[in-house]
Amino acid sequence: MLLMSILRYPTAVSTGAVNKYAKNRNVSYGSFLGAYSEKLKKFVAEELAGETRRKDAESRRLISRSSLQSSASSYLLTCSEFFNTPPRGFLTGKFLERTYADGPQATFGQLAAHYMQHELPENQENAQIEKAYSTILKYRRYLNRWALPRWERTPALTVEPIEVERWLKALRKKHGLENSTLVEVRKVMNLVYKHGQRYGLLPRSDEGNPIHFVRQSSKSDFEPVILTLPQVLDIFDNLDLMRRTMVLTDAATALRVSEILALMWKDLDFVAQLIRVRRAYVYRRFGAPKSKASKAPVPMHPLLAAHLLAWRQETLYASDEDLVFPSLRAKGTKPPAANMLVADYLRVAAKKAGVVAPPRTFGFHTFRRTLASVLVKMKVDPKLVQEMLRHQNLKTTLEVYAKAVTEDKLEAQGMFLELLFRGRKAAEPDPVKNLEKTAPVTGLVQ
Repeated sequence: MLLMSILRYPTAVSTGAVNKYAKNRNVSYGSFLGAYSEKLKKFVAEELAGETRRKDAESRRLISRSSLQSSASSYLLTCSEFFNTPPRGFLTGKFLERTYADGPQATFGQLAAHYMQHELPENQENAQIEKAYSTILKYRRYLNRWALPRWERTPALTVEPIEVERWLKALRKKHGLENSTLVEVRKVMNLVYKHGQRYGLLPRSDEGNPIHFVRQSSKSDFEPVILTLPQVLDIFDNLDLMRRTMVLTDAATALRVSEILALMWKDLDFVAQLIRVRRAYVYRRFGAPKSKASKAPVPMHPLLAAHLLAWRQETLYASDEDLVFPSLRAKGTKPPAANMLVADYLRVAAKKAGVVAPPRTFGFHTFRRTLASVLVKMKVDPKLVQEMLRHQNLKTTLEVYAKAVTEDKLEAQGMFLELLFRGRKAAEPDPVKNLEKTAPVTGLVQ
């Protein structure tokens, strides 16, 4: 799809400038032709008739970079010669204003390609707001798998909020998508529109972003598993030394598994009793931690330090530059894959410990949730729990992780009833005595 940024080049386009531009950008010719007269459309279409096109996983039917480098300059220069001068405002920033005023409208696919080009490259050095690699892959996946197949050719300003809501509802019904996924799909579509507004490709008003008016429930049916402390110990007992130490580190620090797998021995400061989070291992590659809050150092209690030191005495990779939890198959150069650790070891140990949970509800994150819930149950200051889990806001800590167990709910209910009936002990019924007198009841209860 068209990368609208090519339209920003000045009238006097040099071959070197175009080739430099082409190195890092893929450009389709759809809207390139649309900016010229019908006569030039036919002319350039004939020039492009023999071009080989490929399918790009990120932005769909694009001219290959190699062909672009050799031909983009000649296309532009030929067009300039054909008209002597390009249409007024075409190769200047003013054309961007005309795209939604009195010129051709950008499609959602064109905006999405522009967004992925500028905001979702793997190399985030030039990004205004740097994103984690996992976030980049997630946004690309939602766009390519769900949004683009439906909205790619639709003019961006003709998309109706109600139509998007019906489409999201249809996705849930047809593909069984959870509300959490649909919220993410809506979110990334909204980011595409906001990106278009920021670059002047869309009006900077409510009319320029129909997704702003799209409603999508975030209510989740997901029921996370919260372990009891005896269950945690039973799981430890069913793991070997390396994986037991790994799970203990997870349970005690609330580090994400991606951060644990990326730990090197030099990151463990046994003197200051701190674990420094410097990187994460996501999708089989090292990268930056999830957020700024995730980079905060984590306390390392002497008991945890003792277990880590015991493992260091046993591992084959114990130097400061080595991984704390390496893969023997990779000869210590990489950590094991998180999904394989869960499937082959963690779930097996949990099953032996009597923990019954659907596949999606149990994993390393279970220990993170368990730590939060135990700390809240112990009446630890919620702000301290937030800092331990390194959440950016307290709401996430309390709503997502602090799940009260049944015993706590019964205790809270009992406290209310005791207050309610205080001073009326004589009139208060004896539940045990009443249960003994109660005979089996049959039939409907109105």
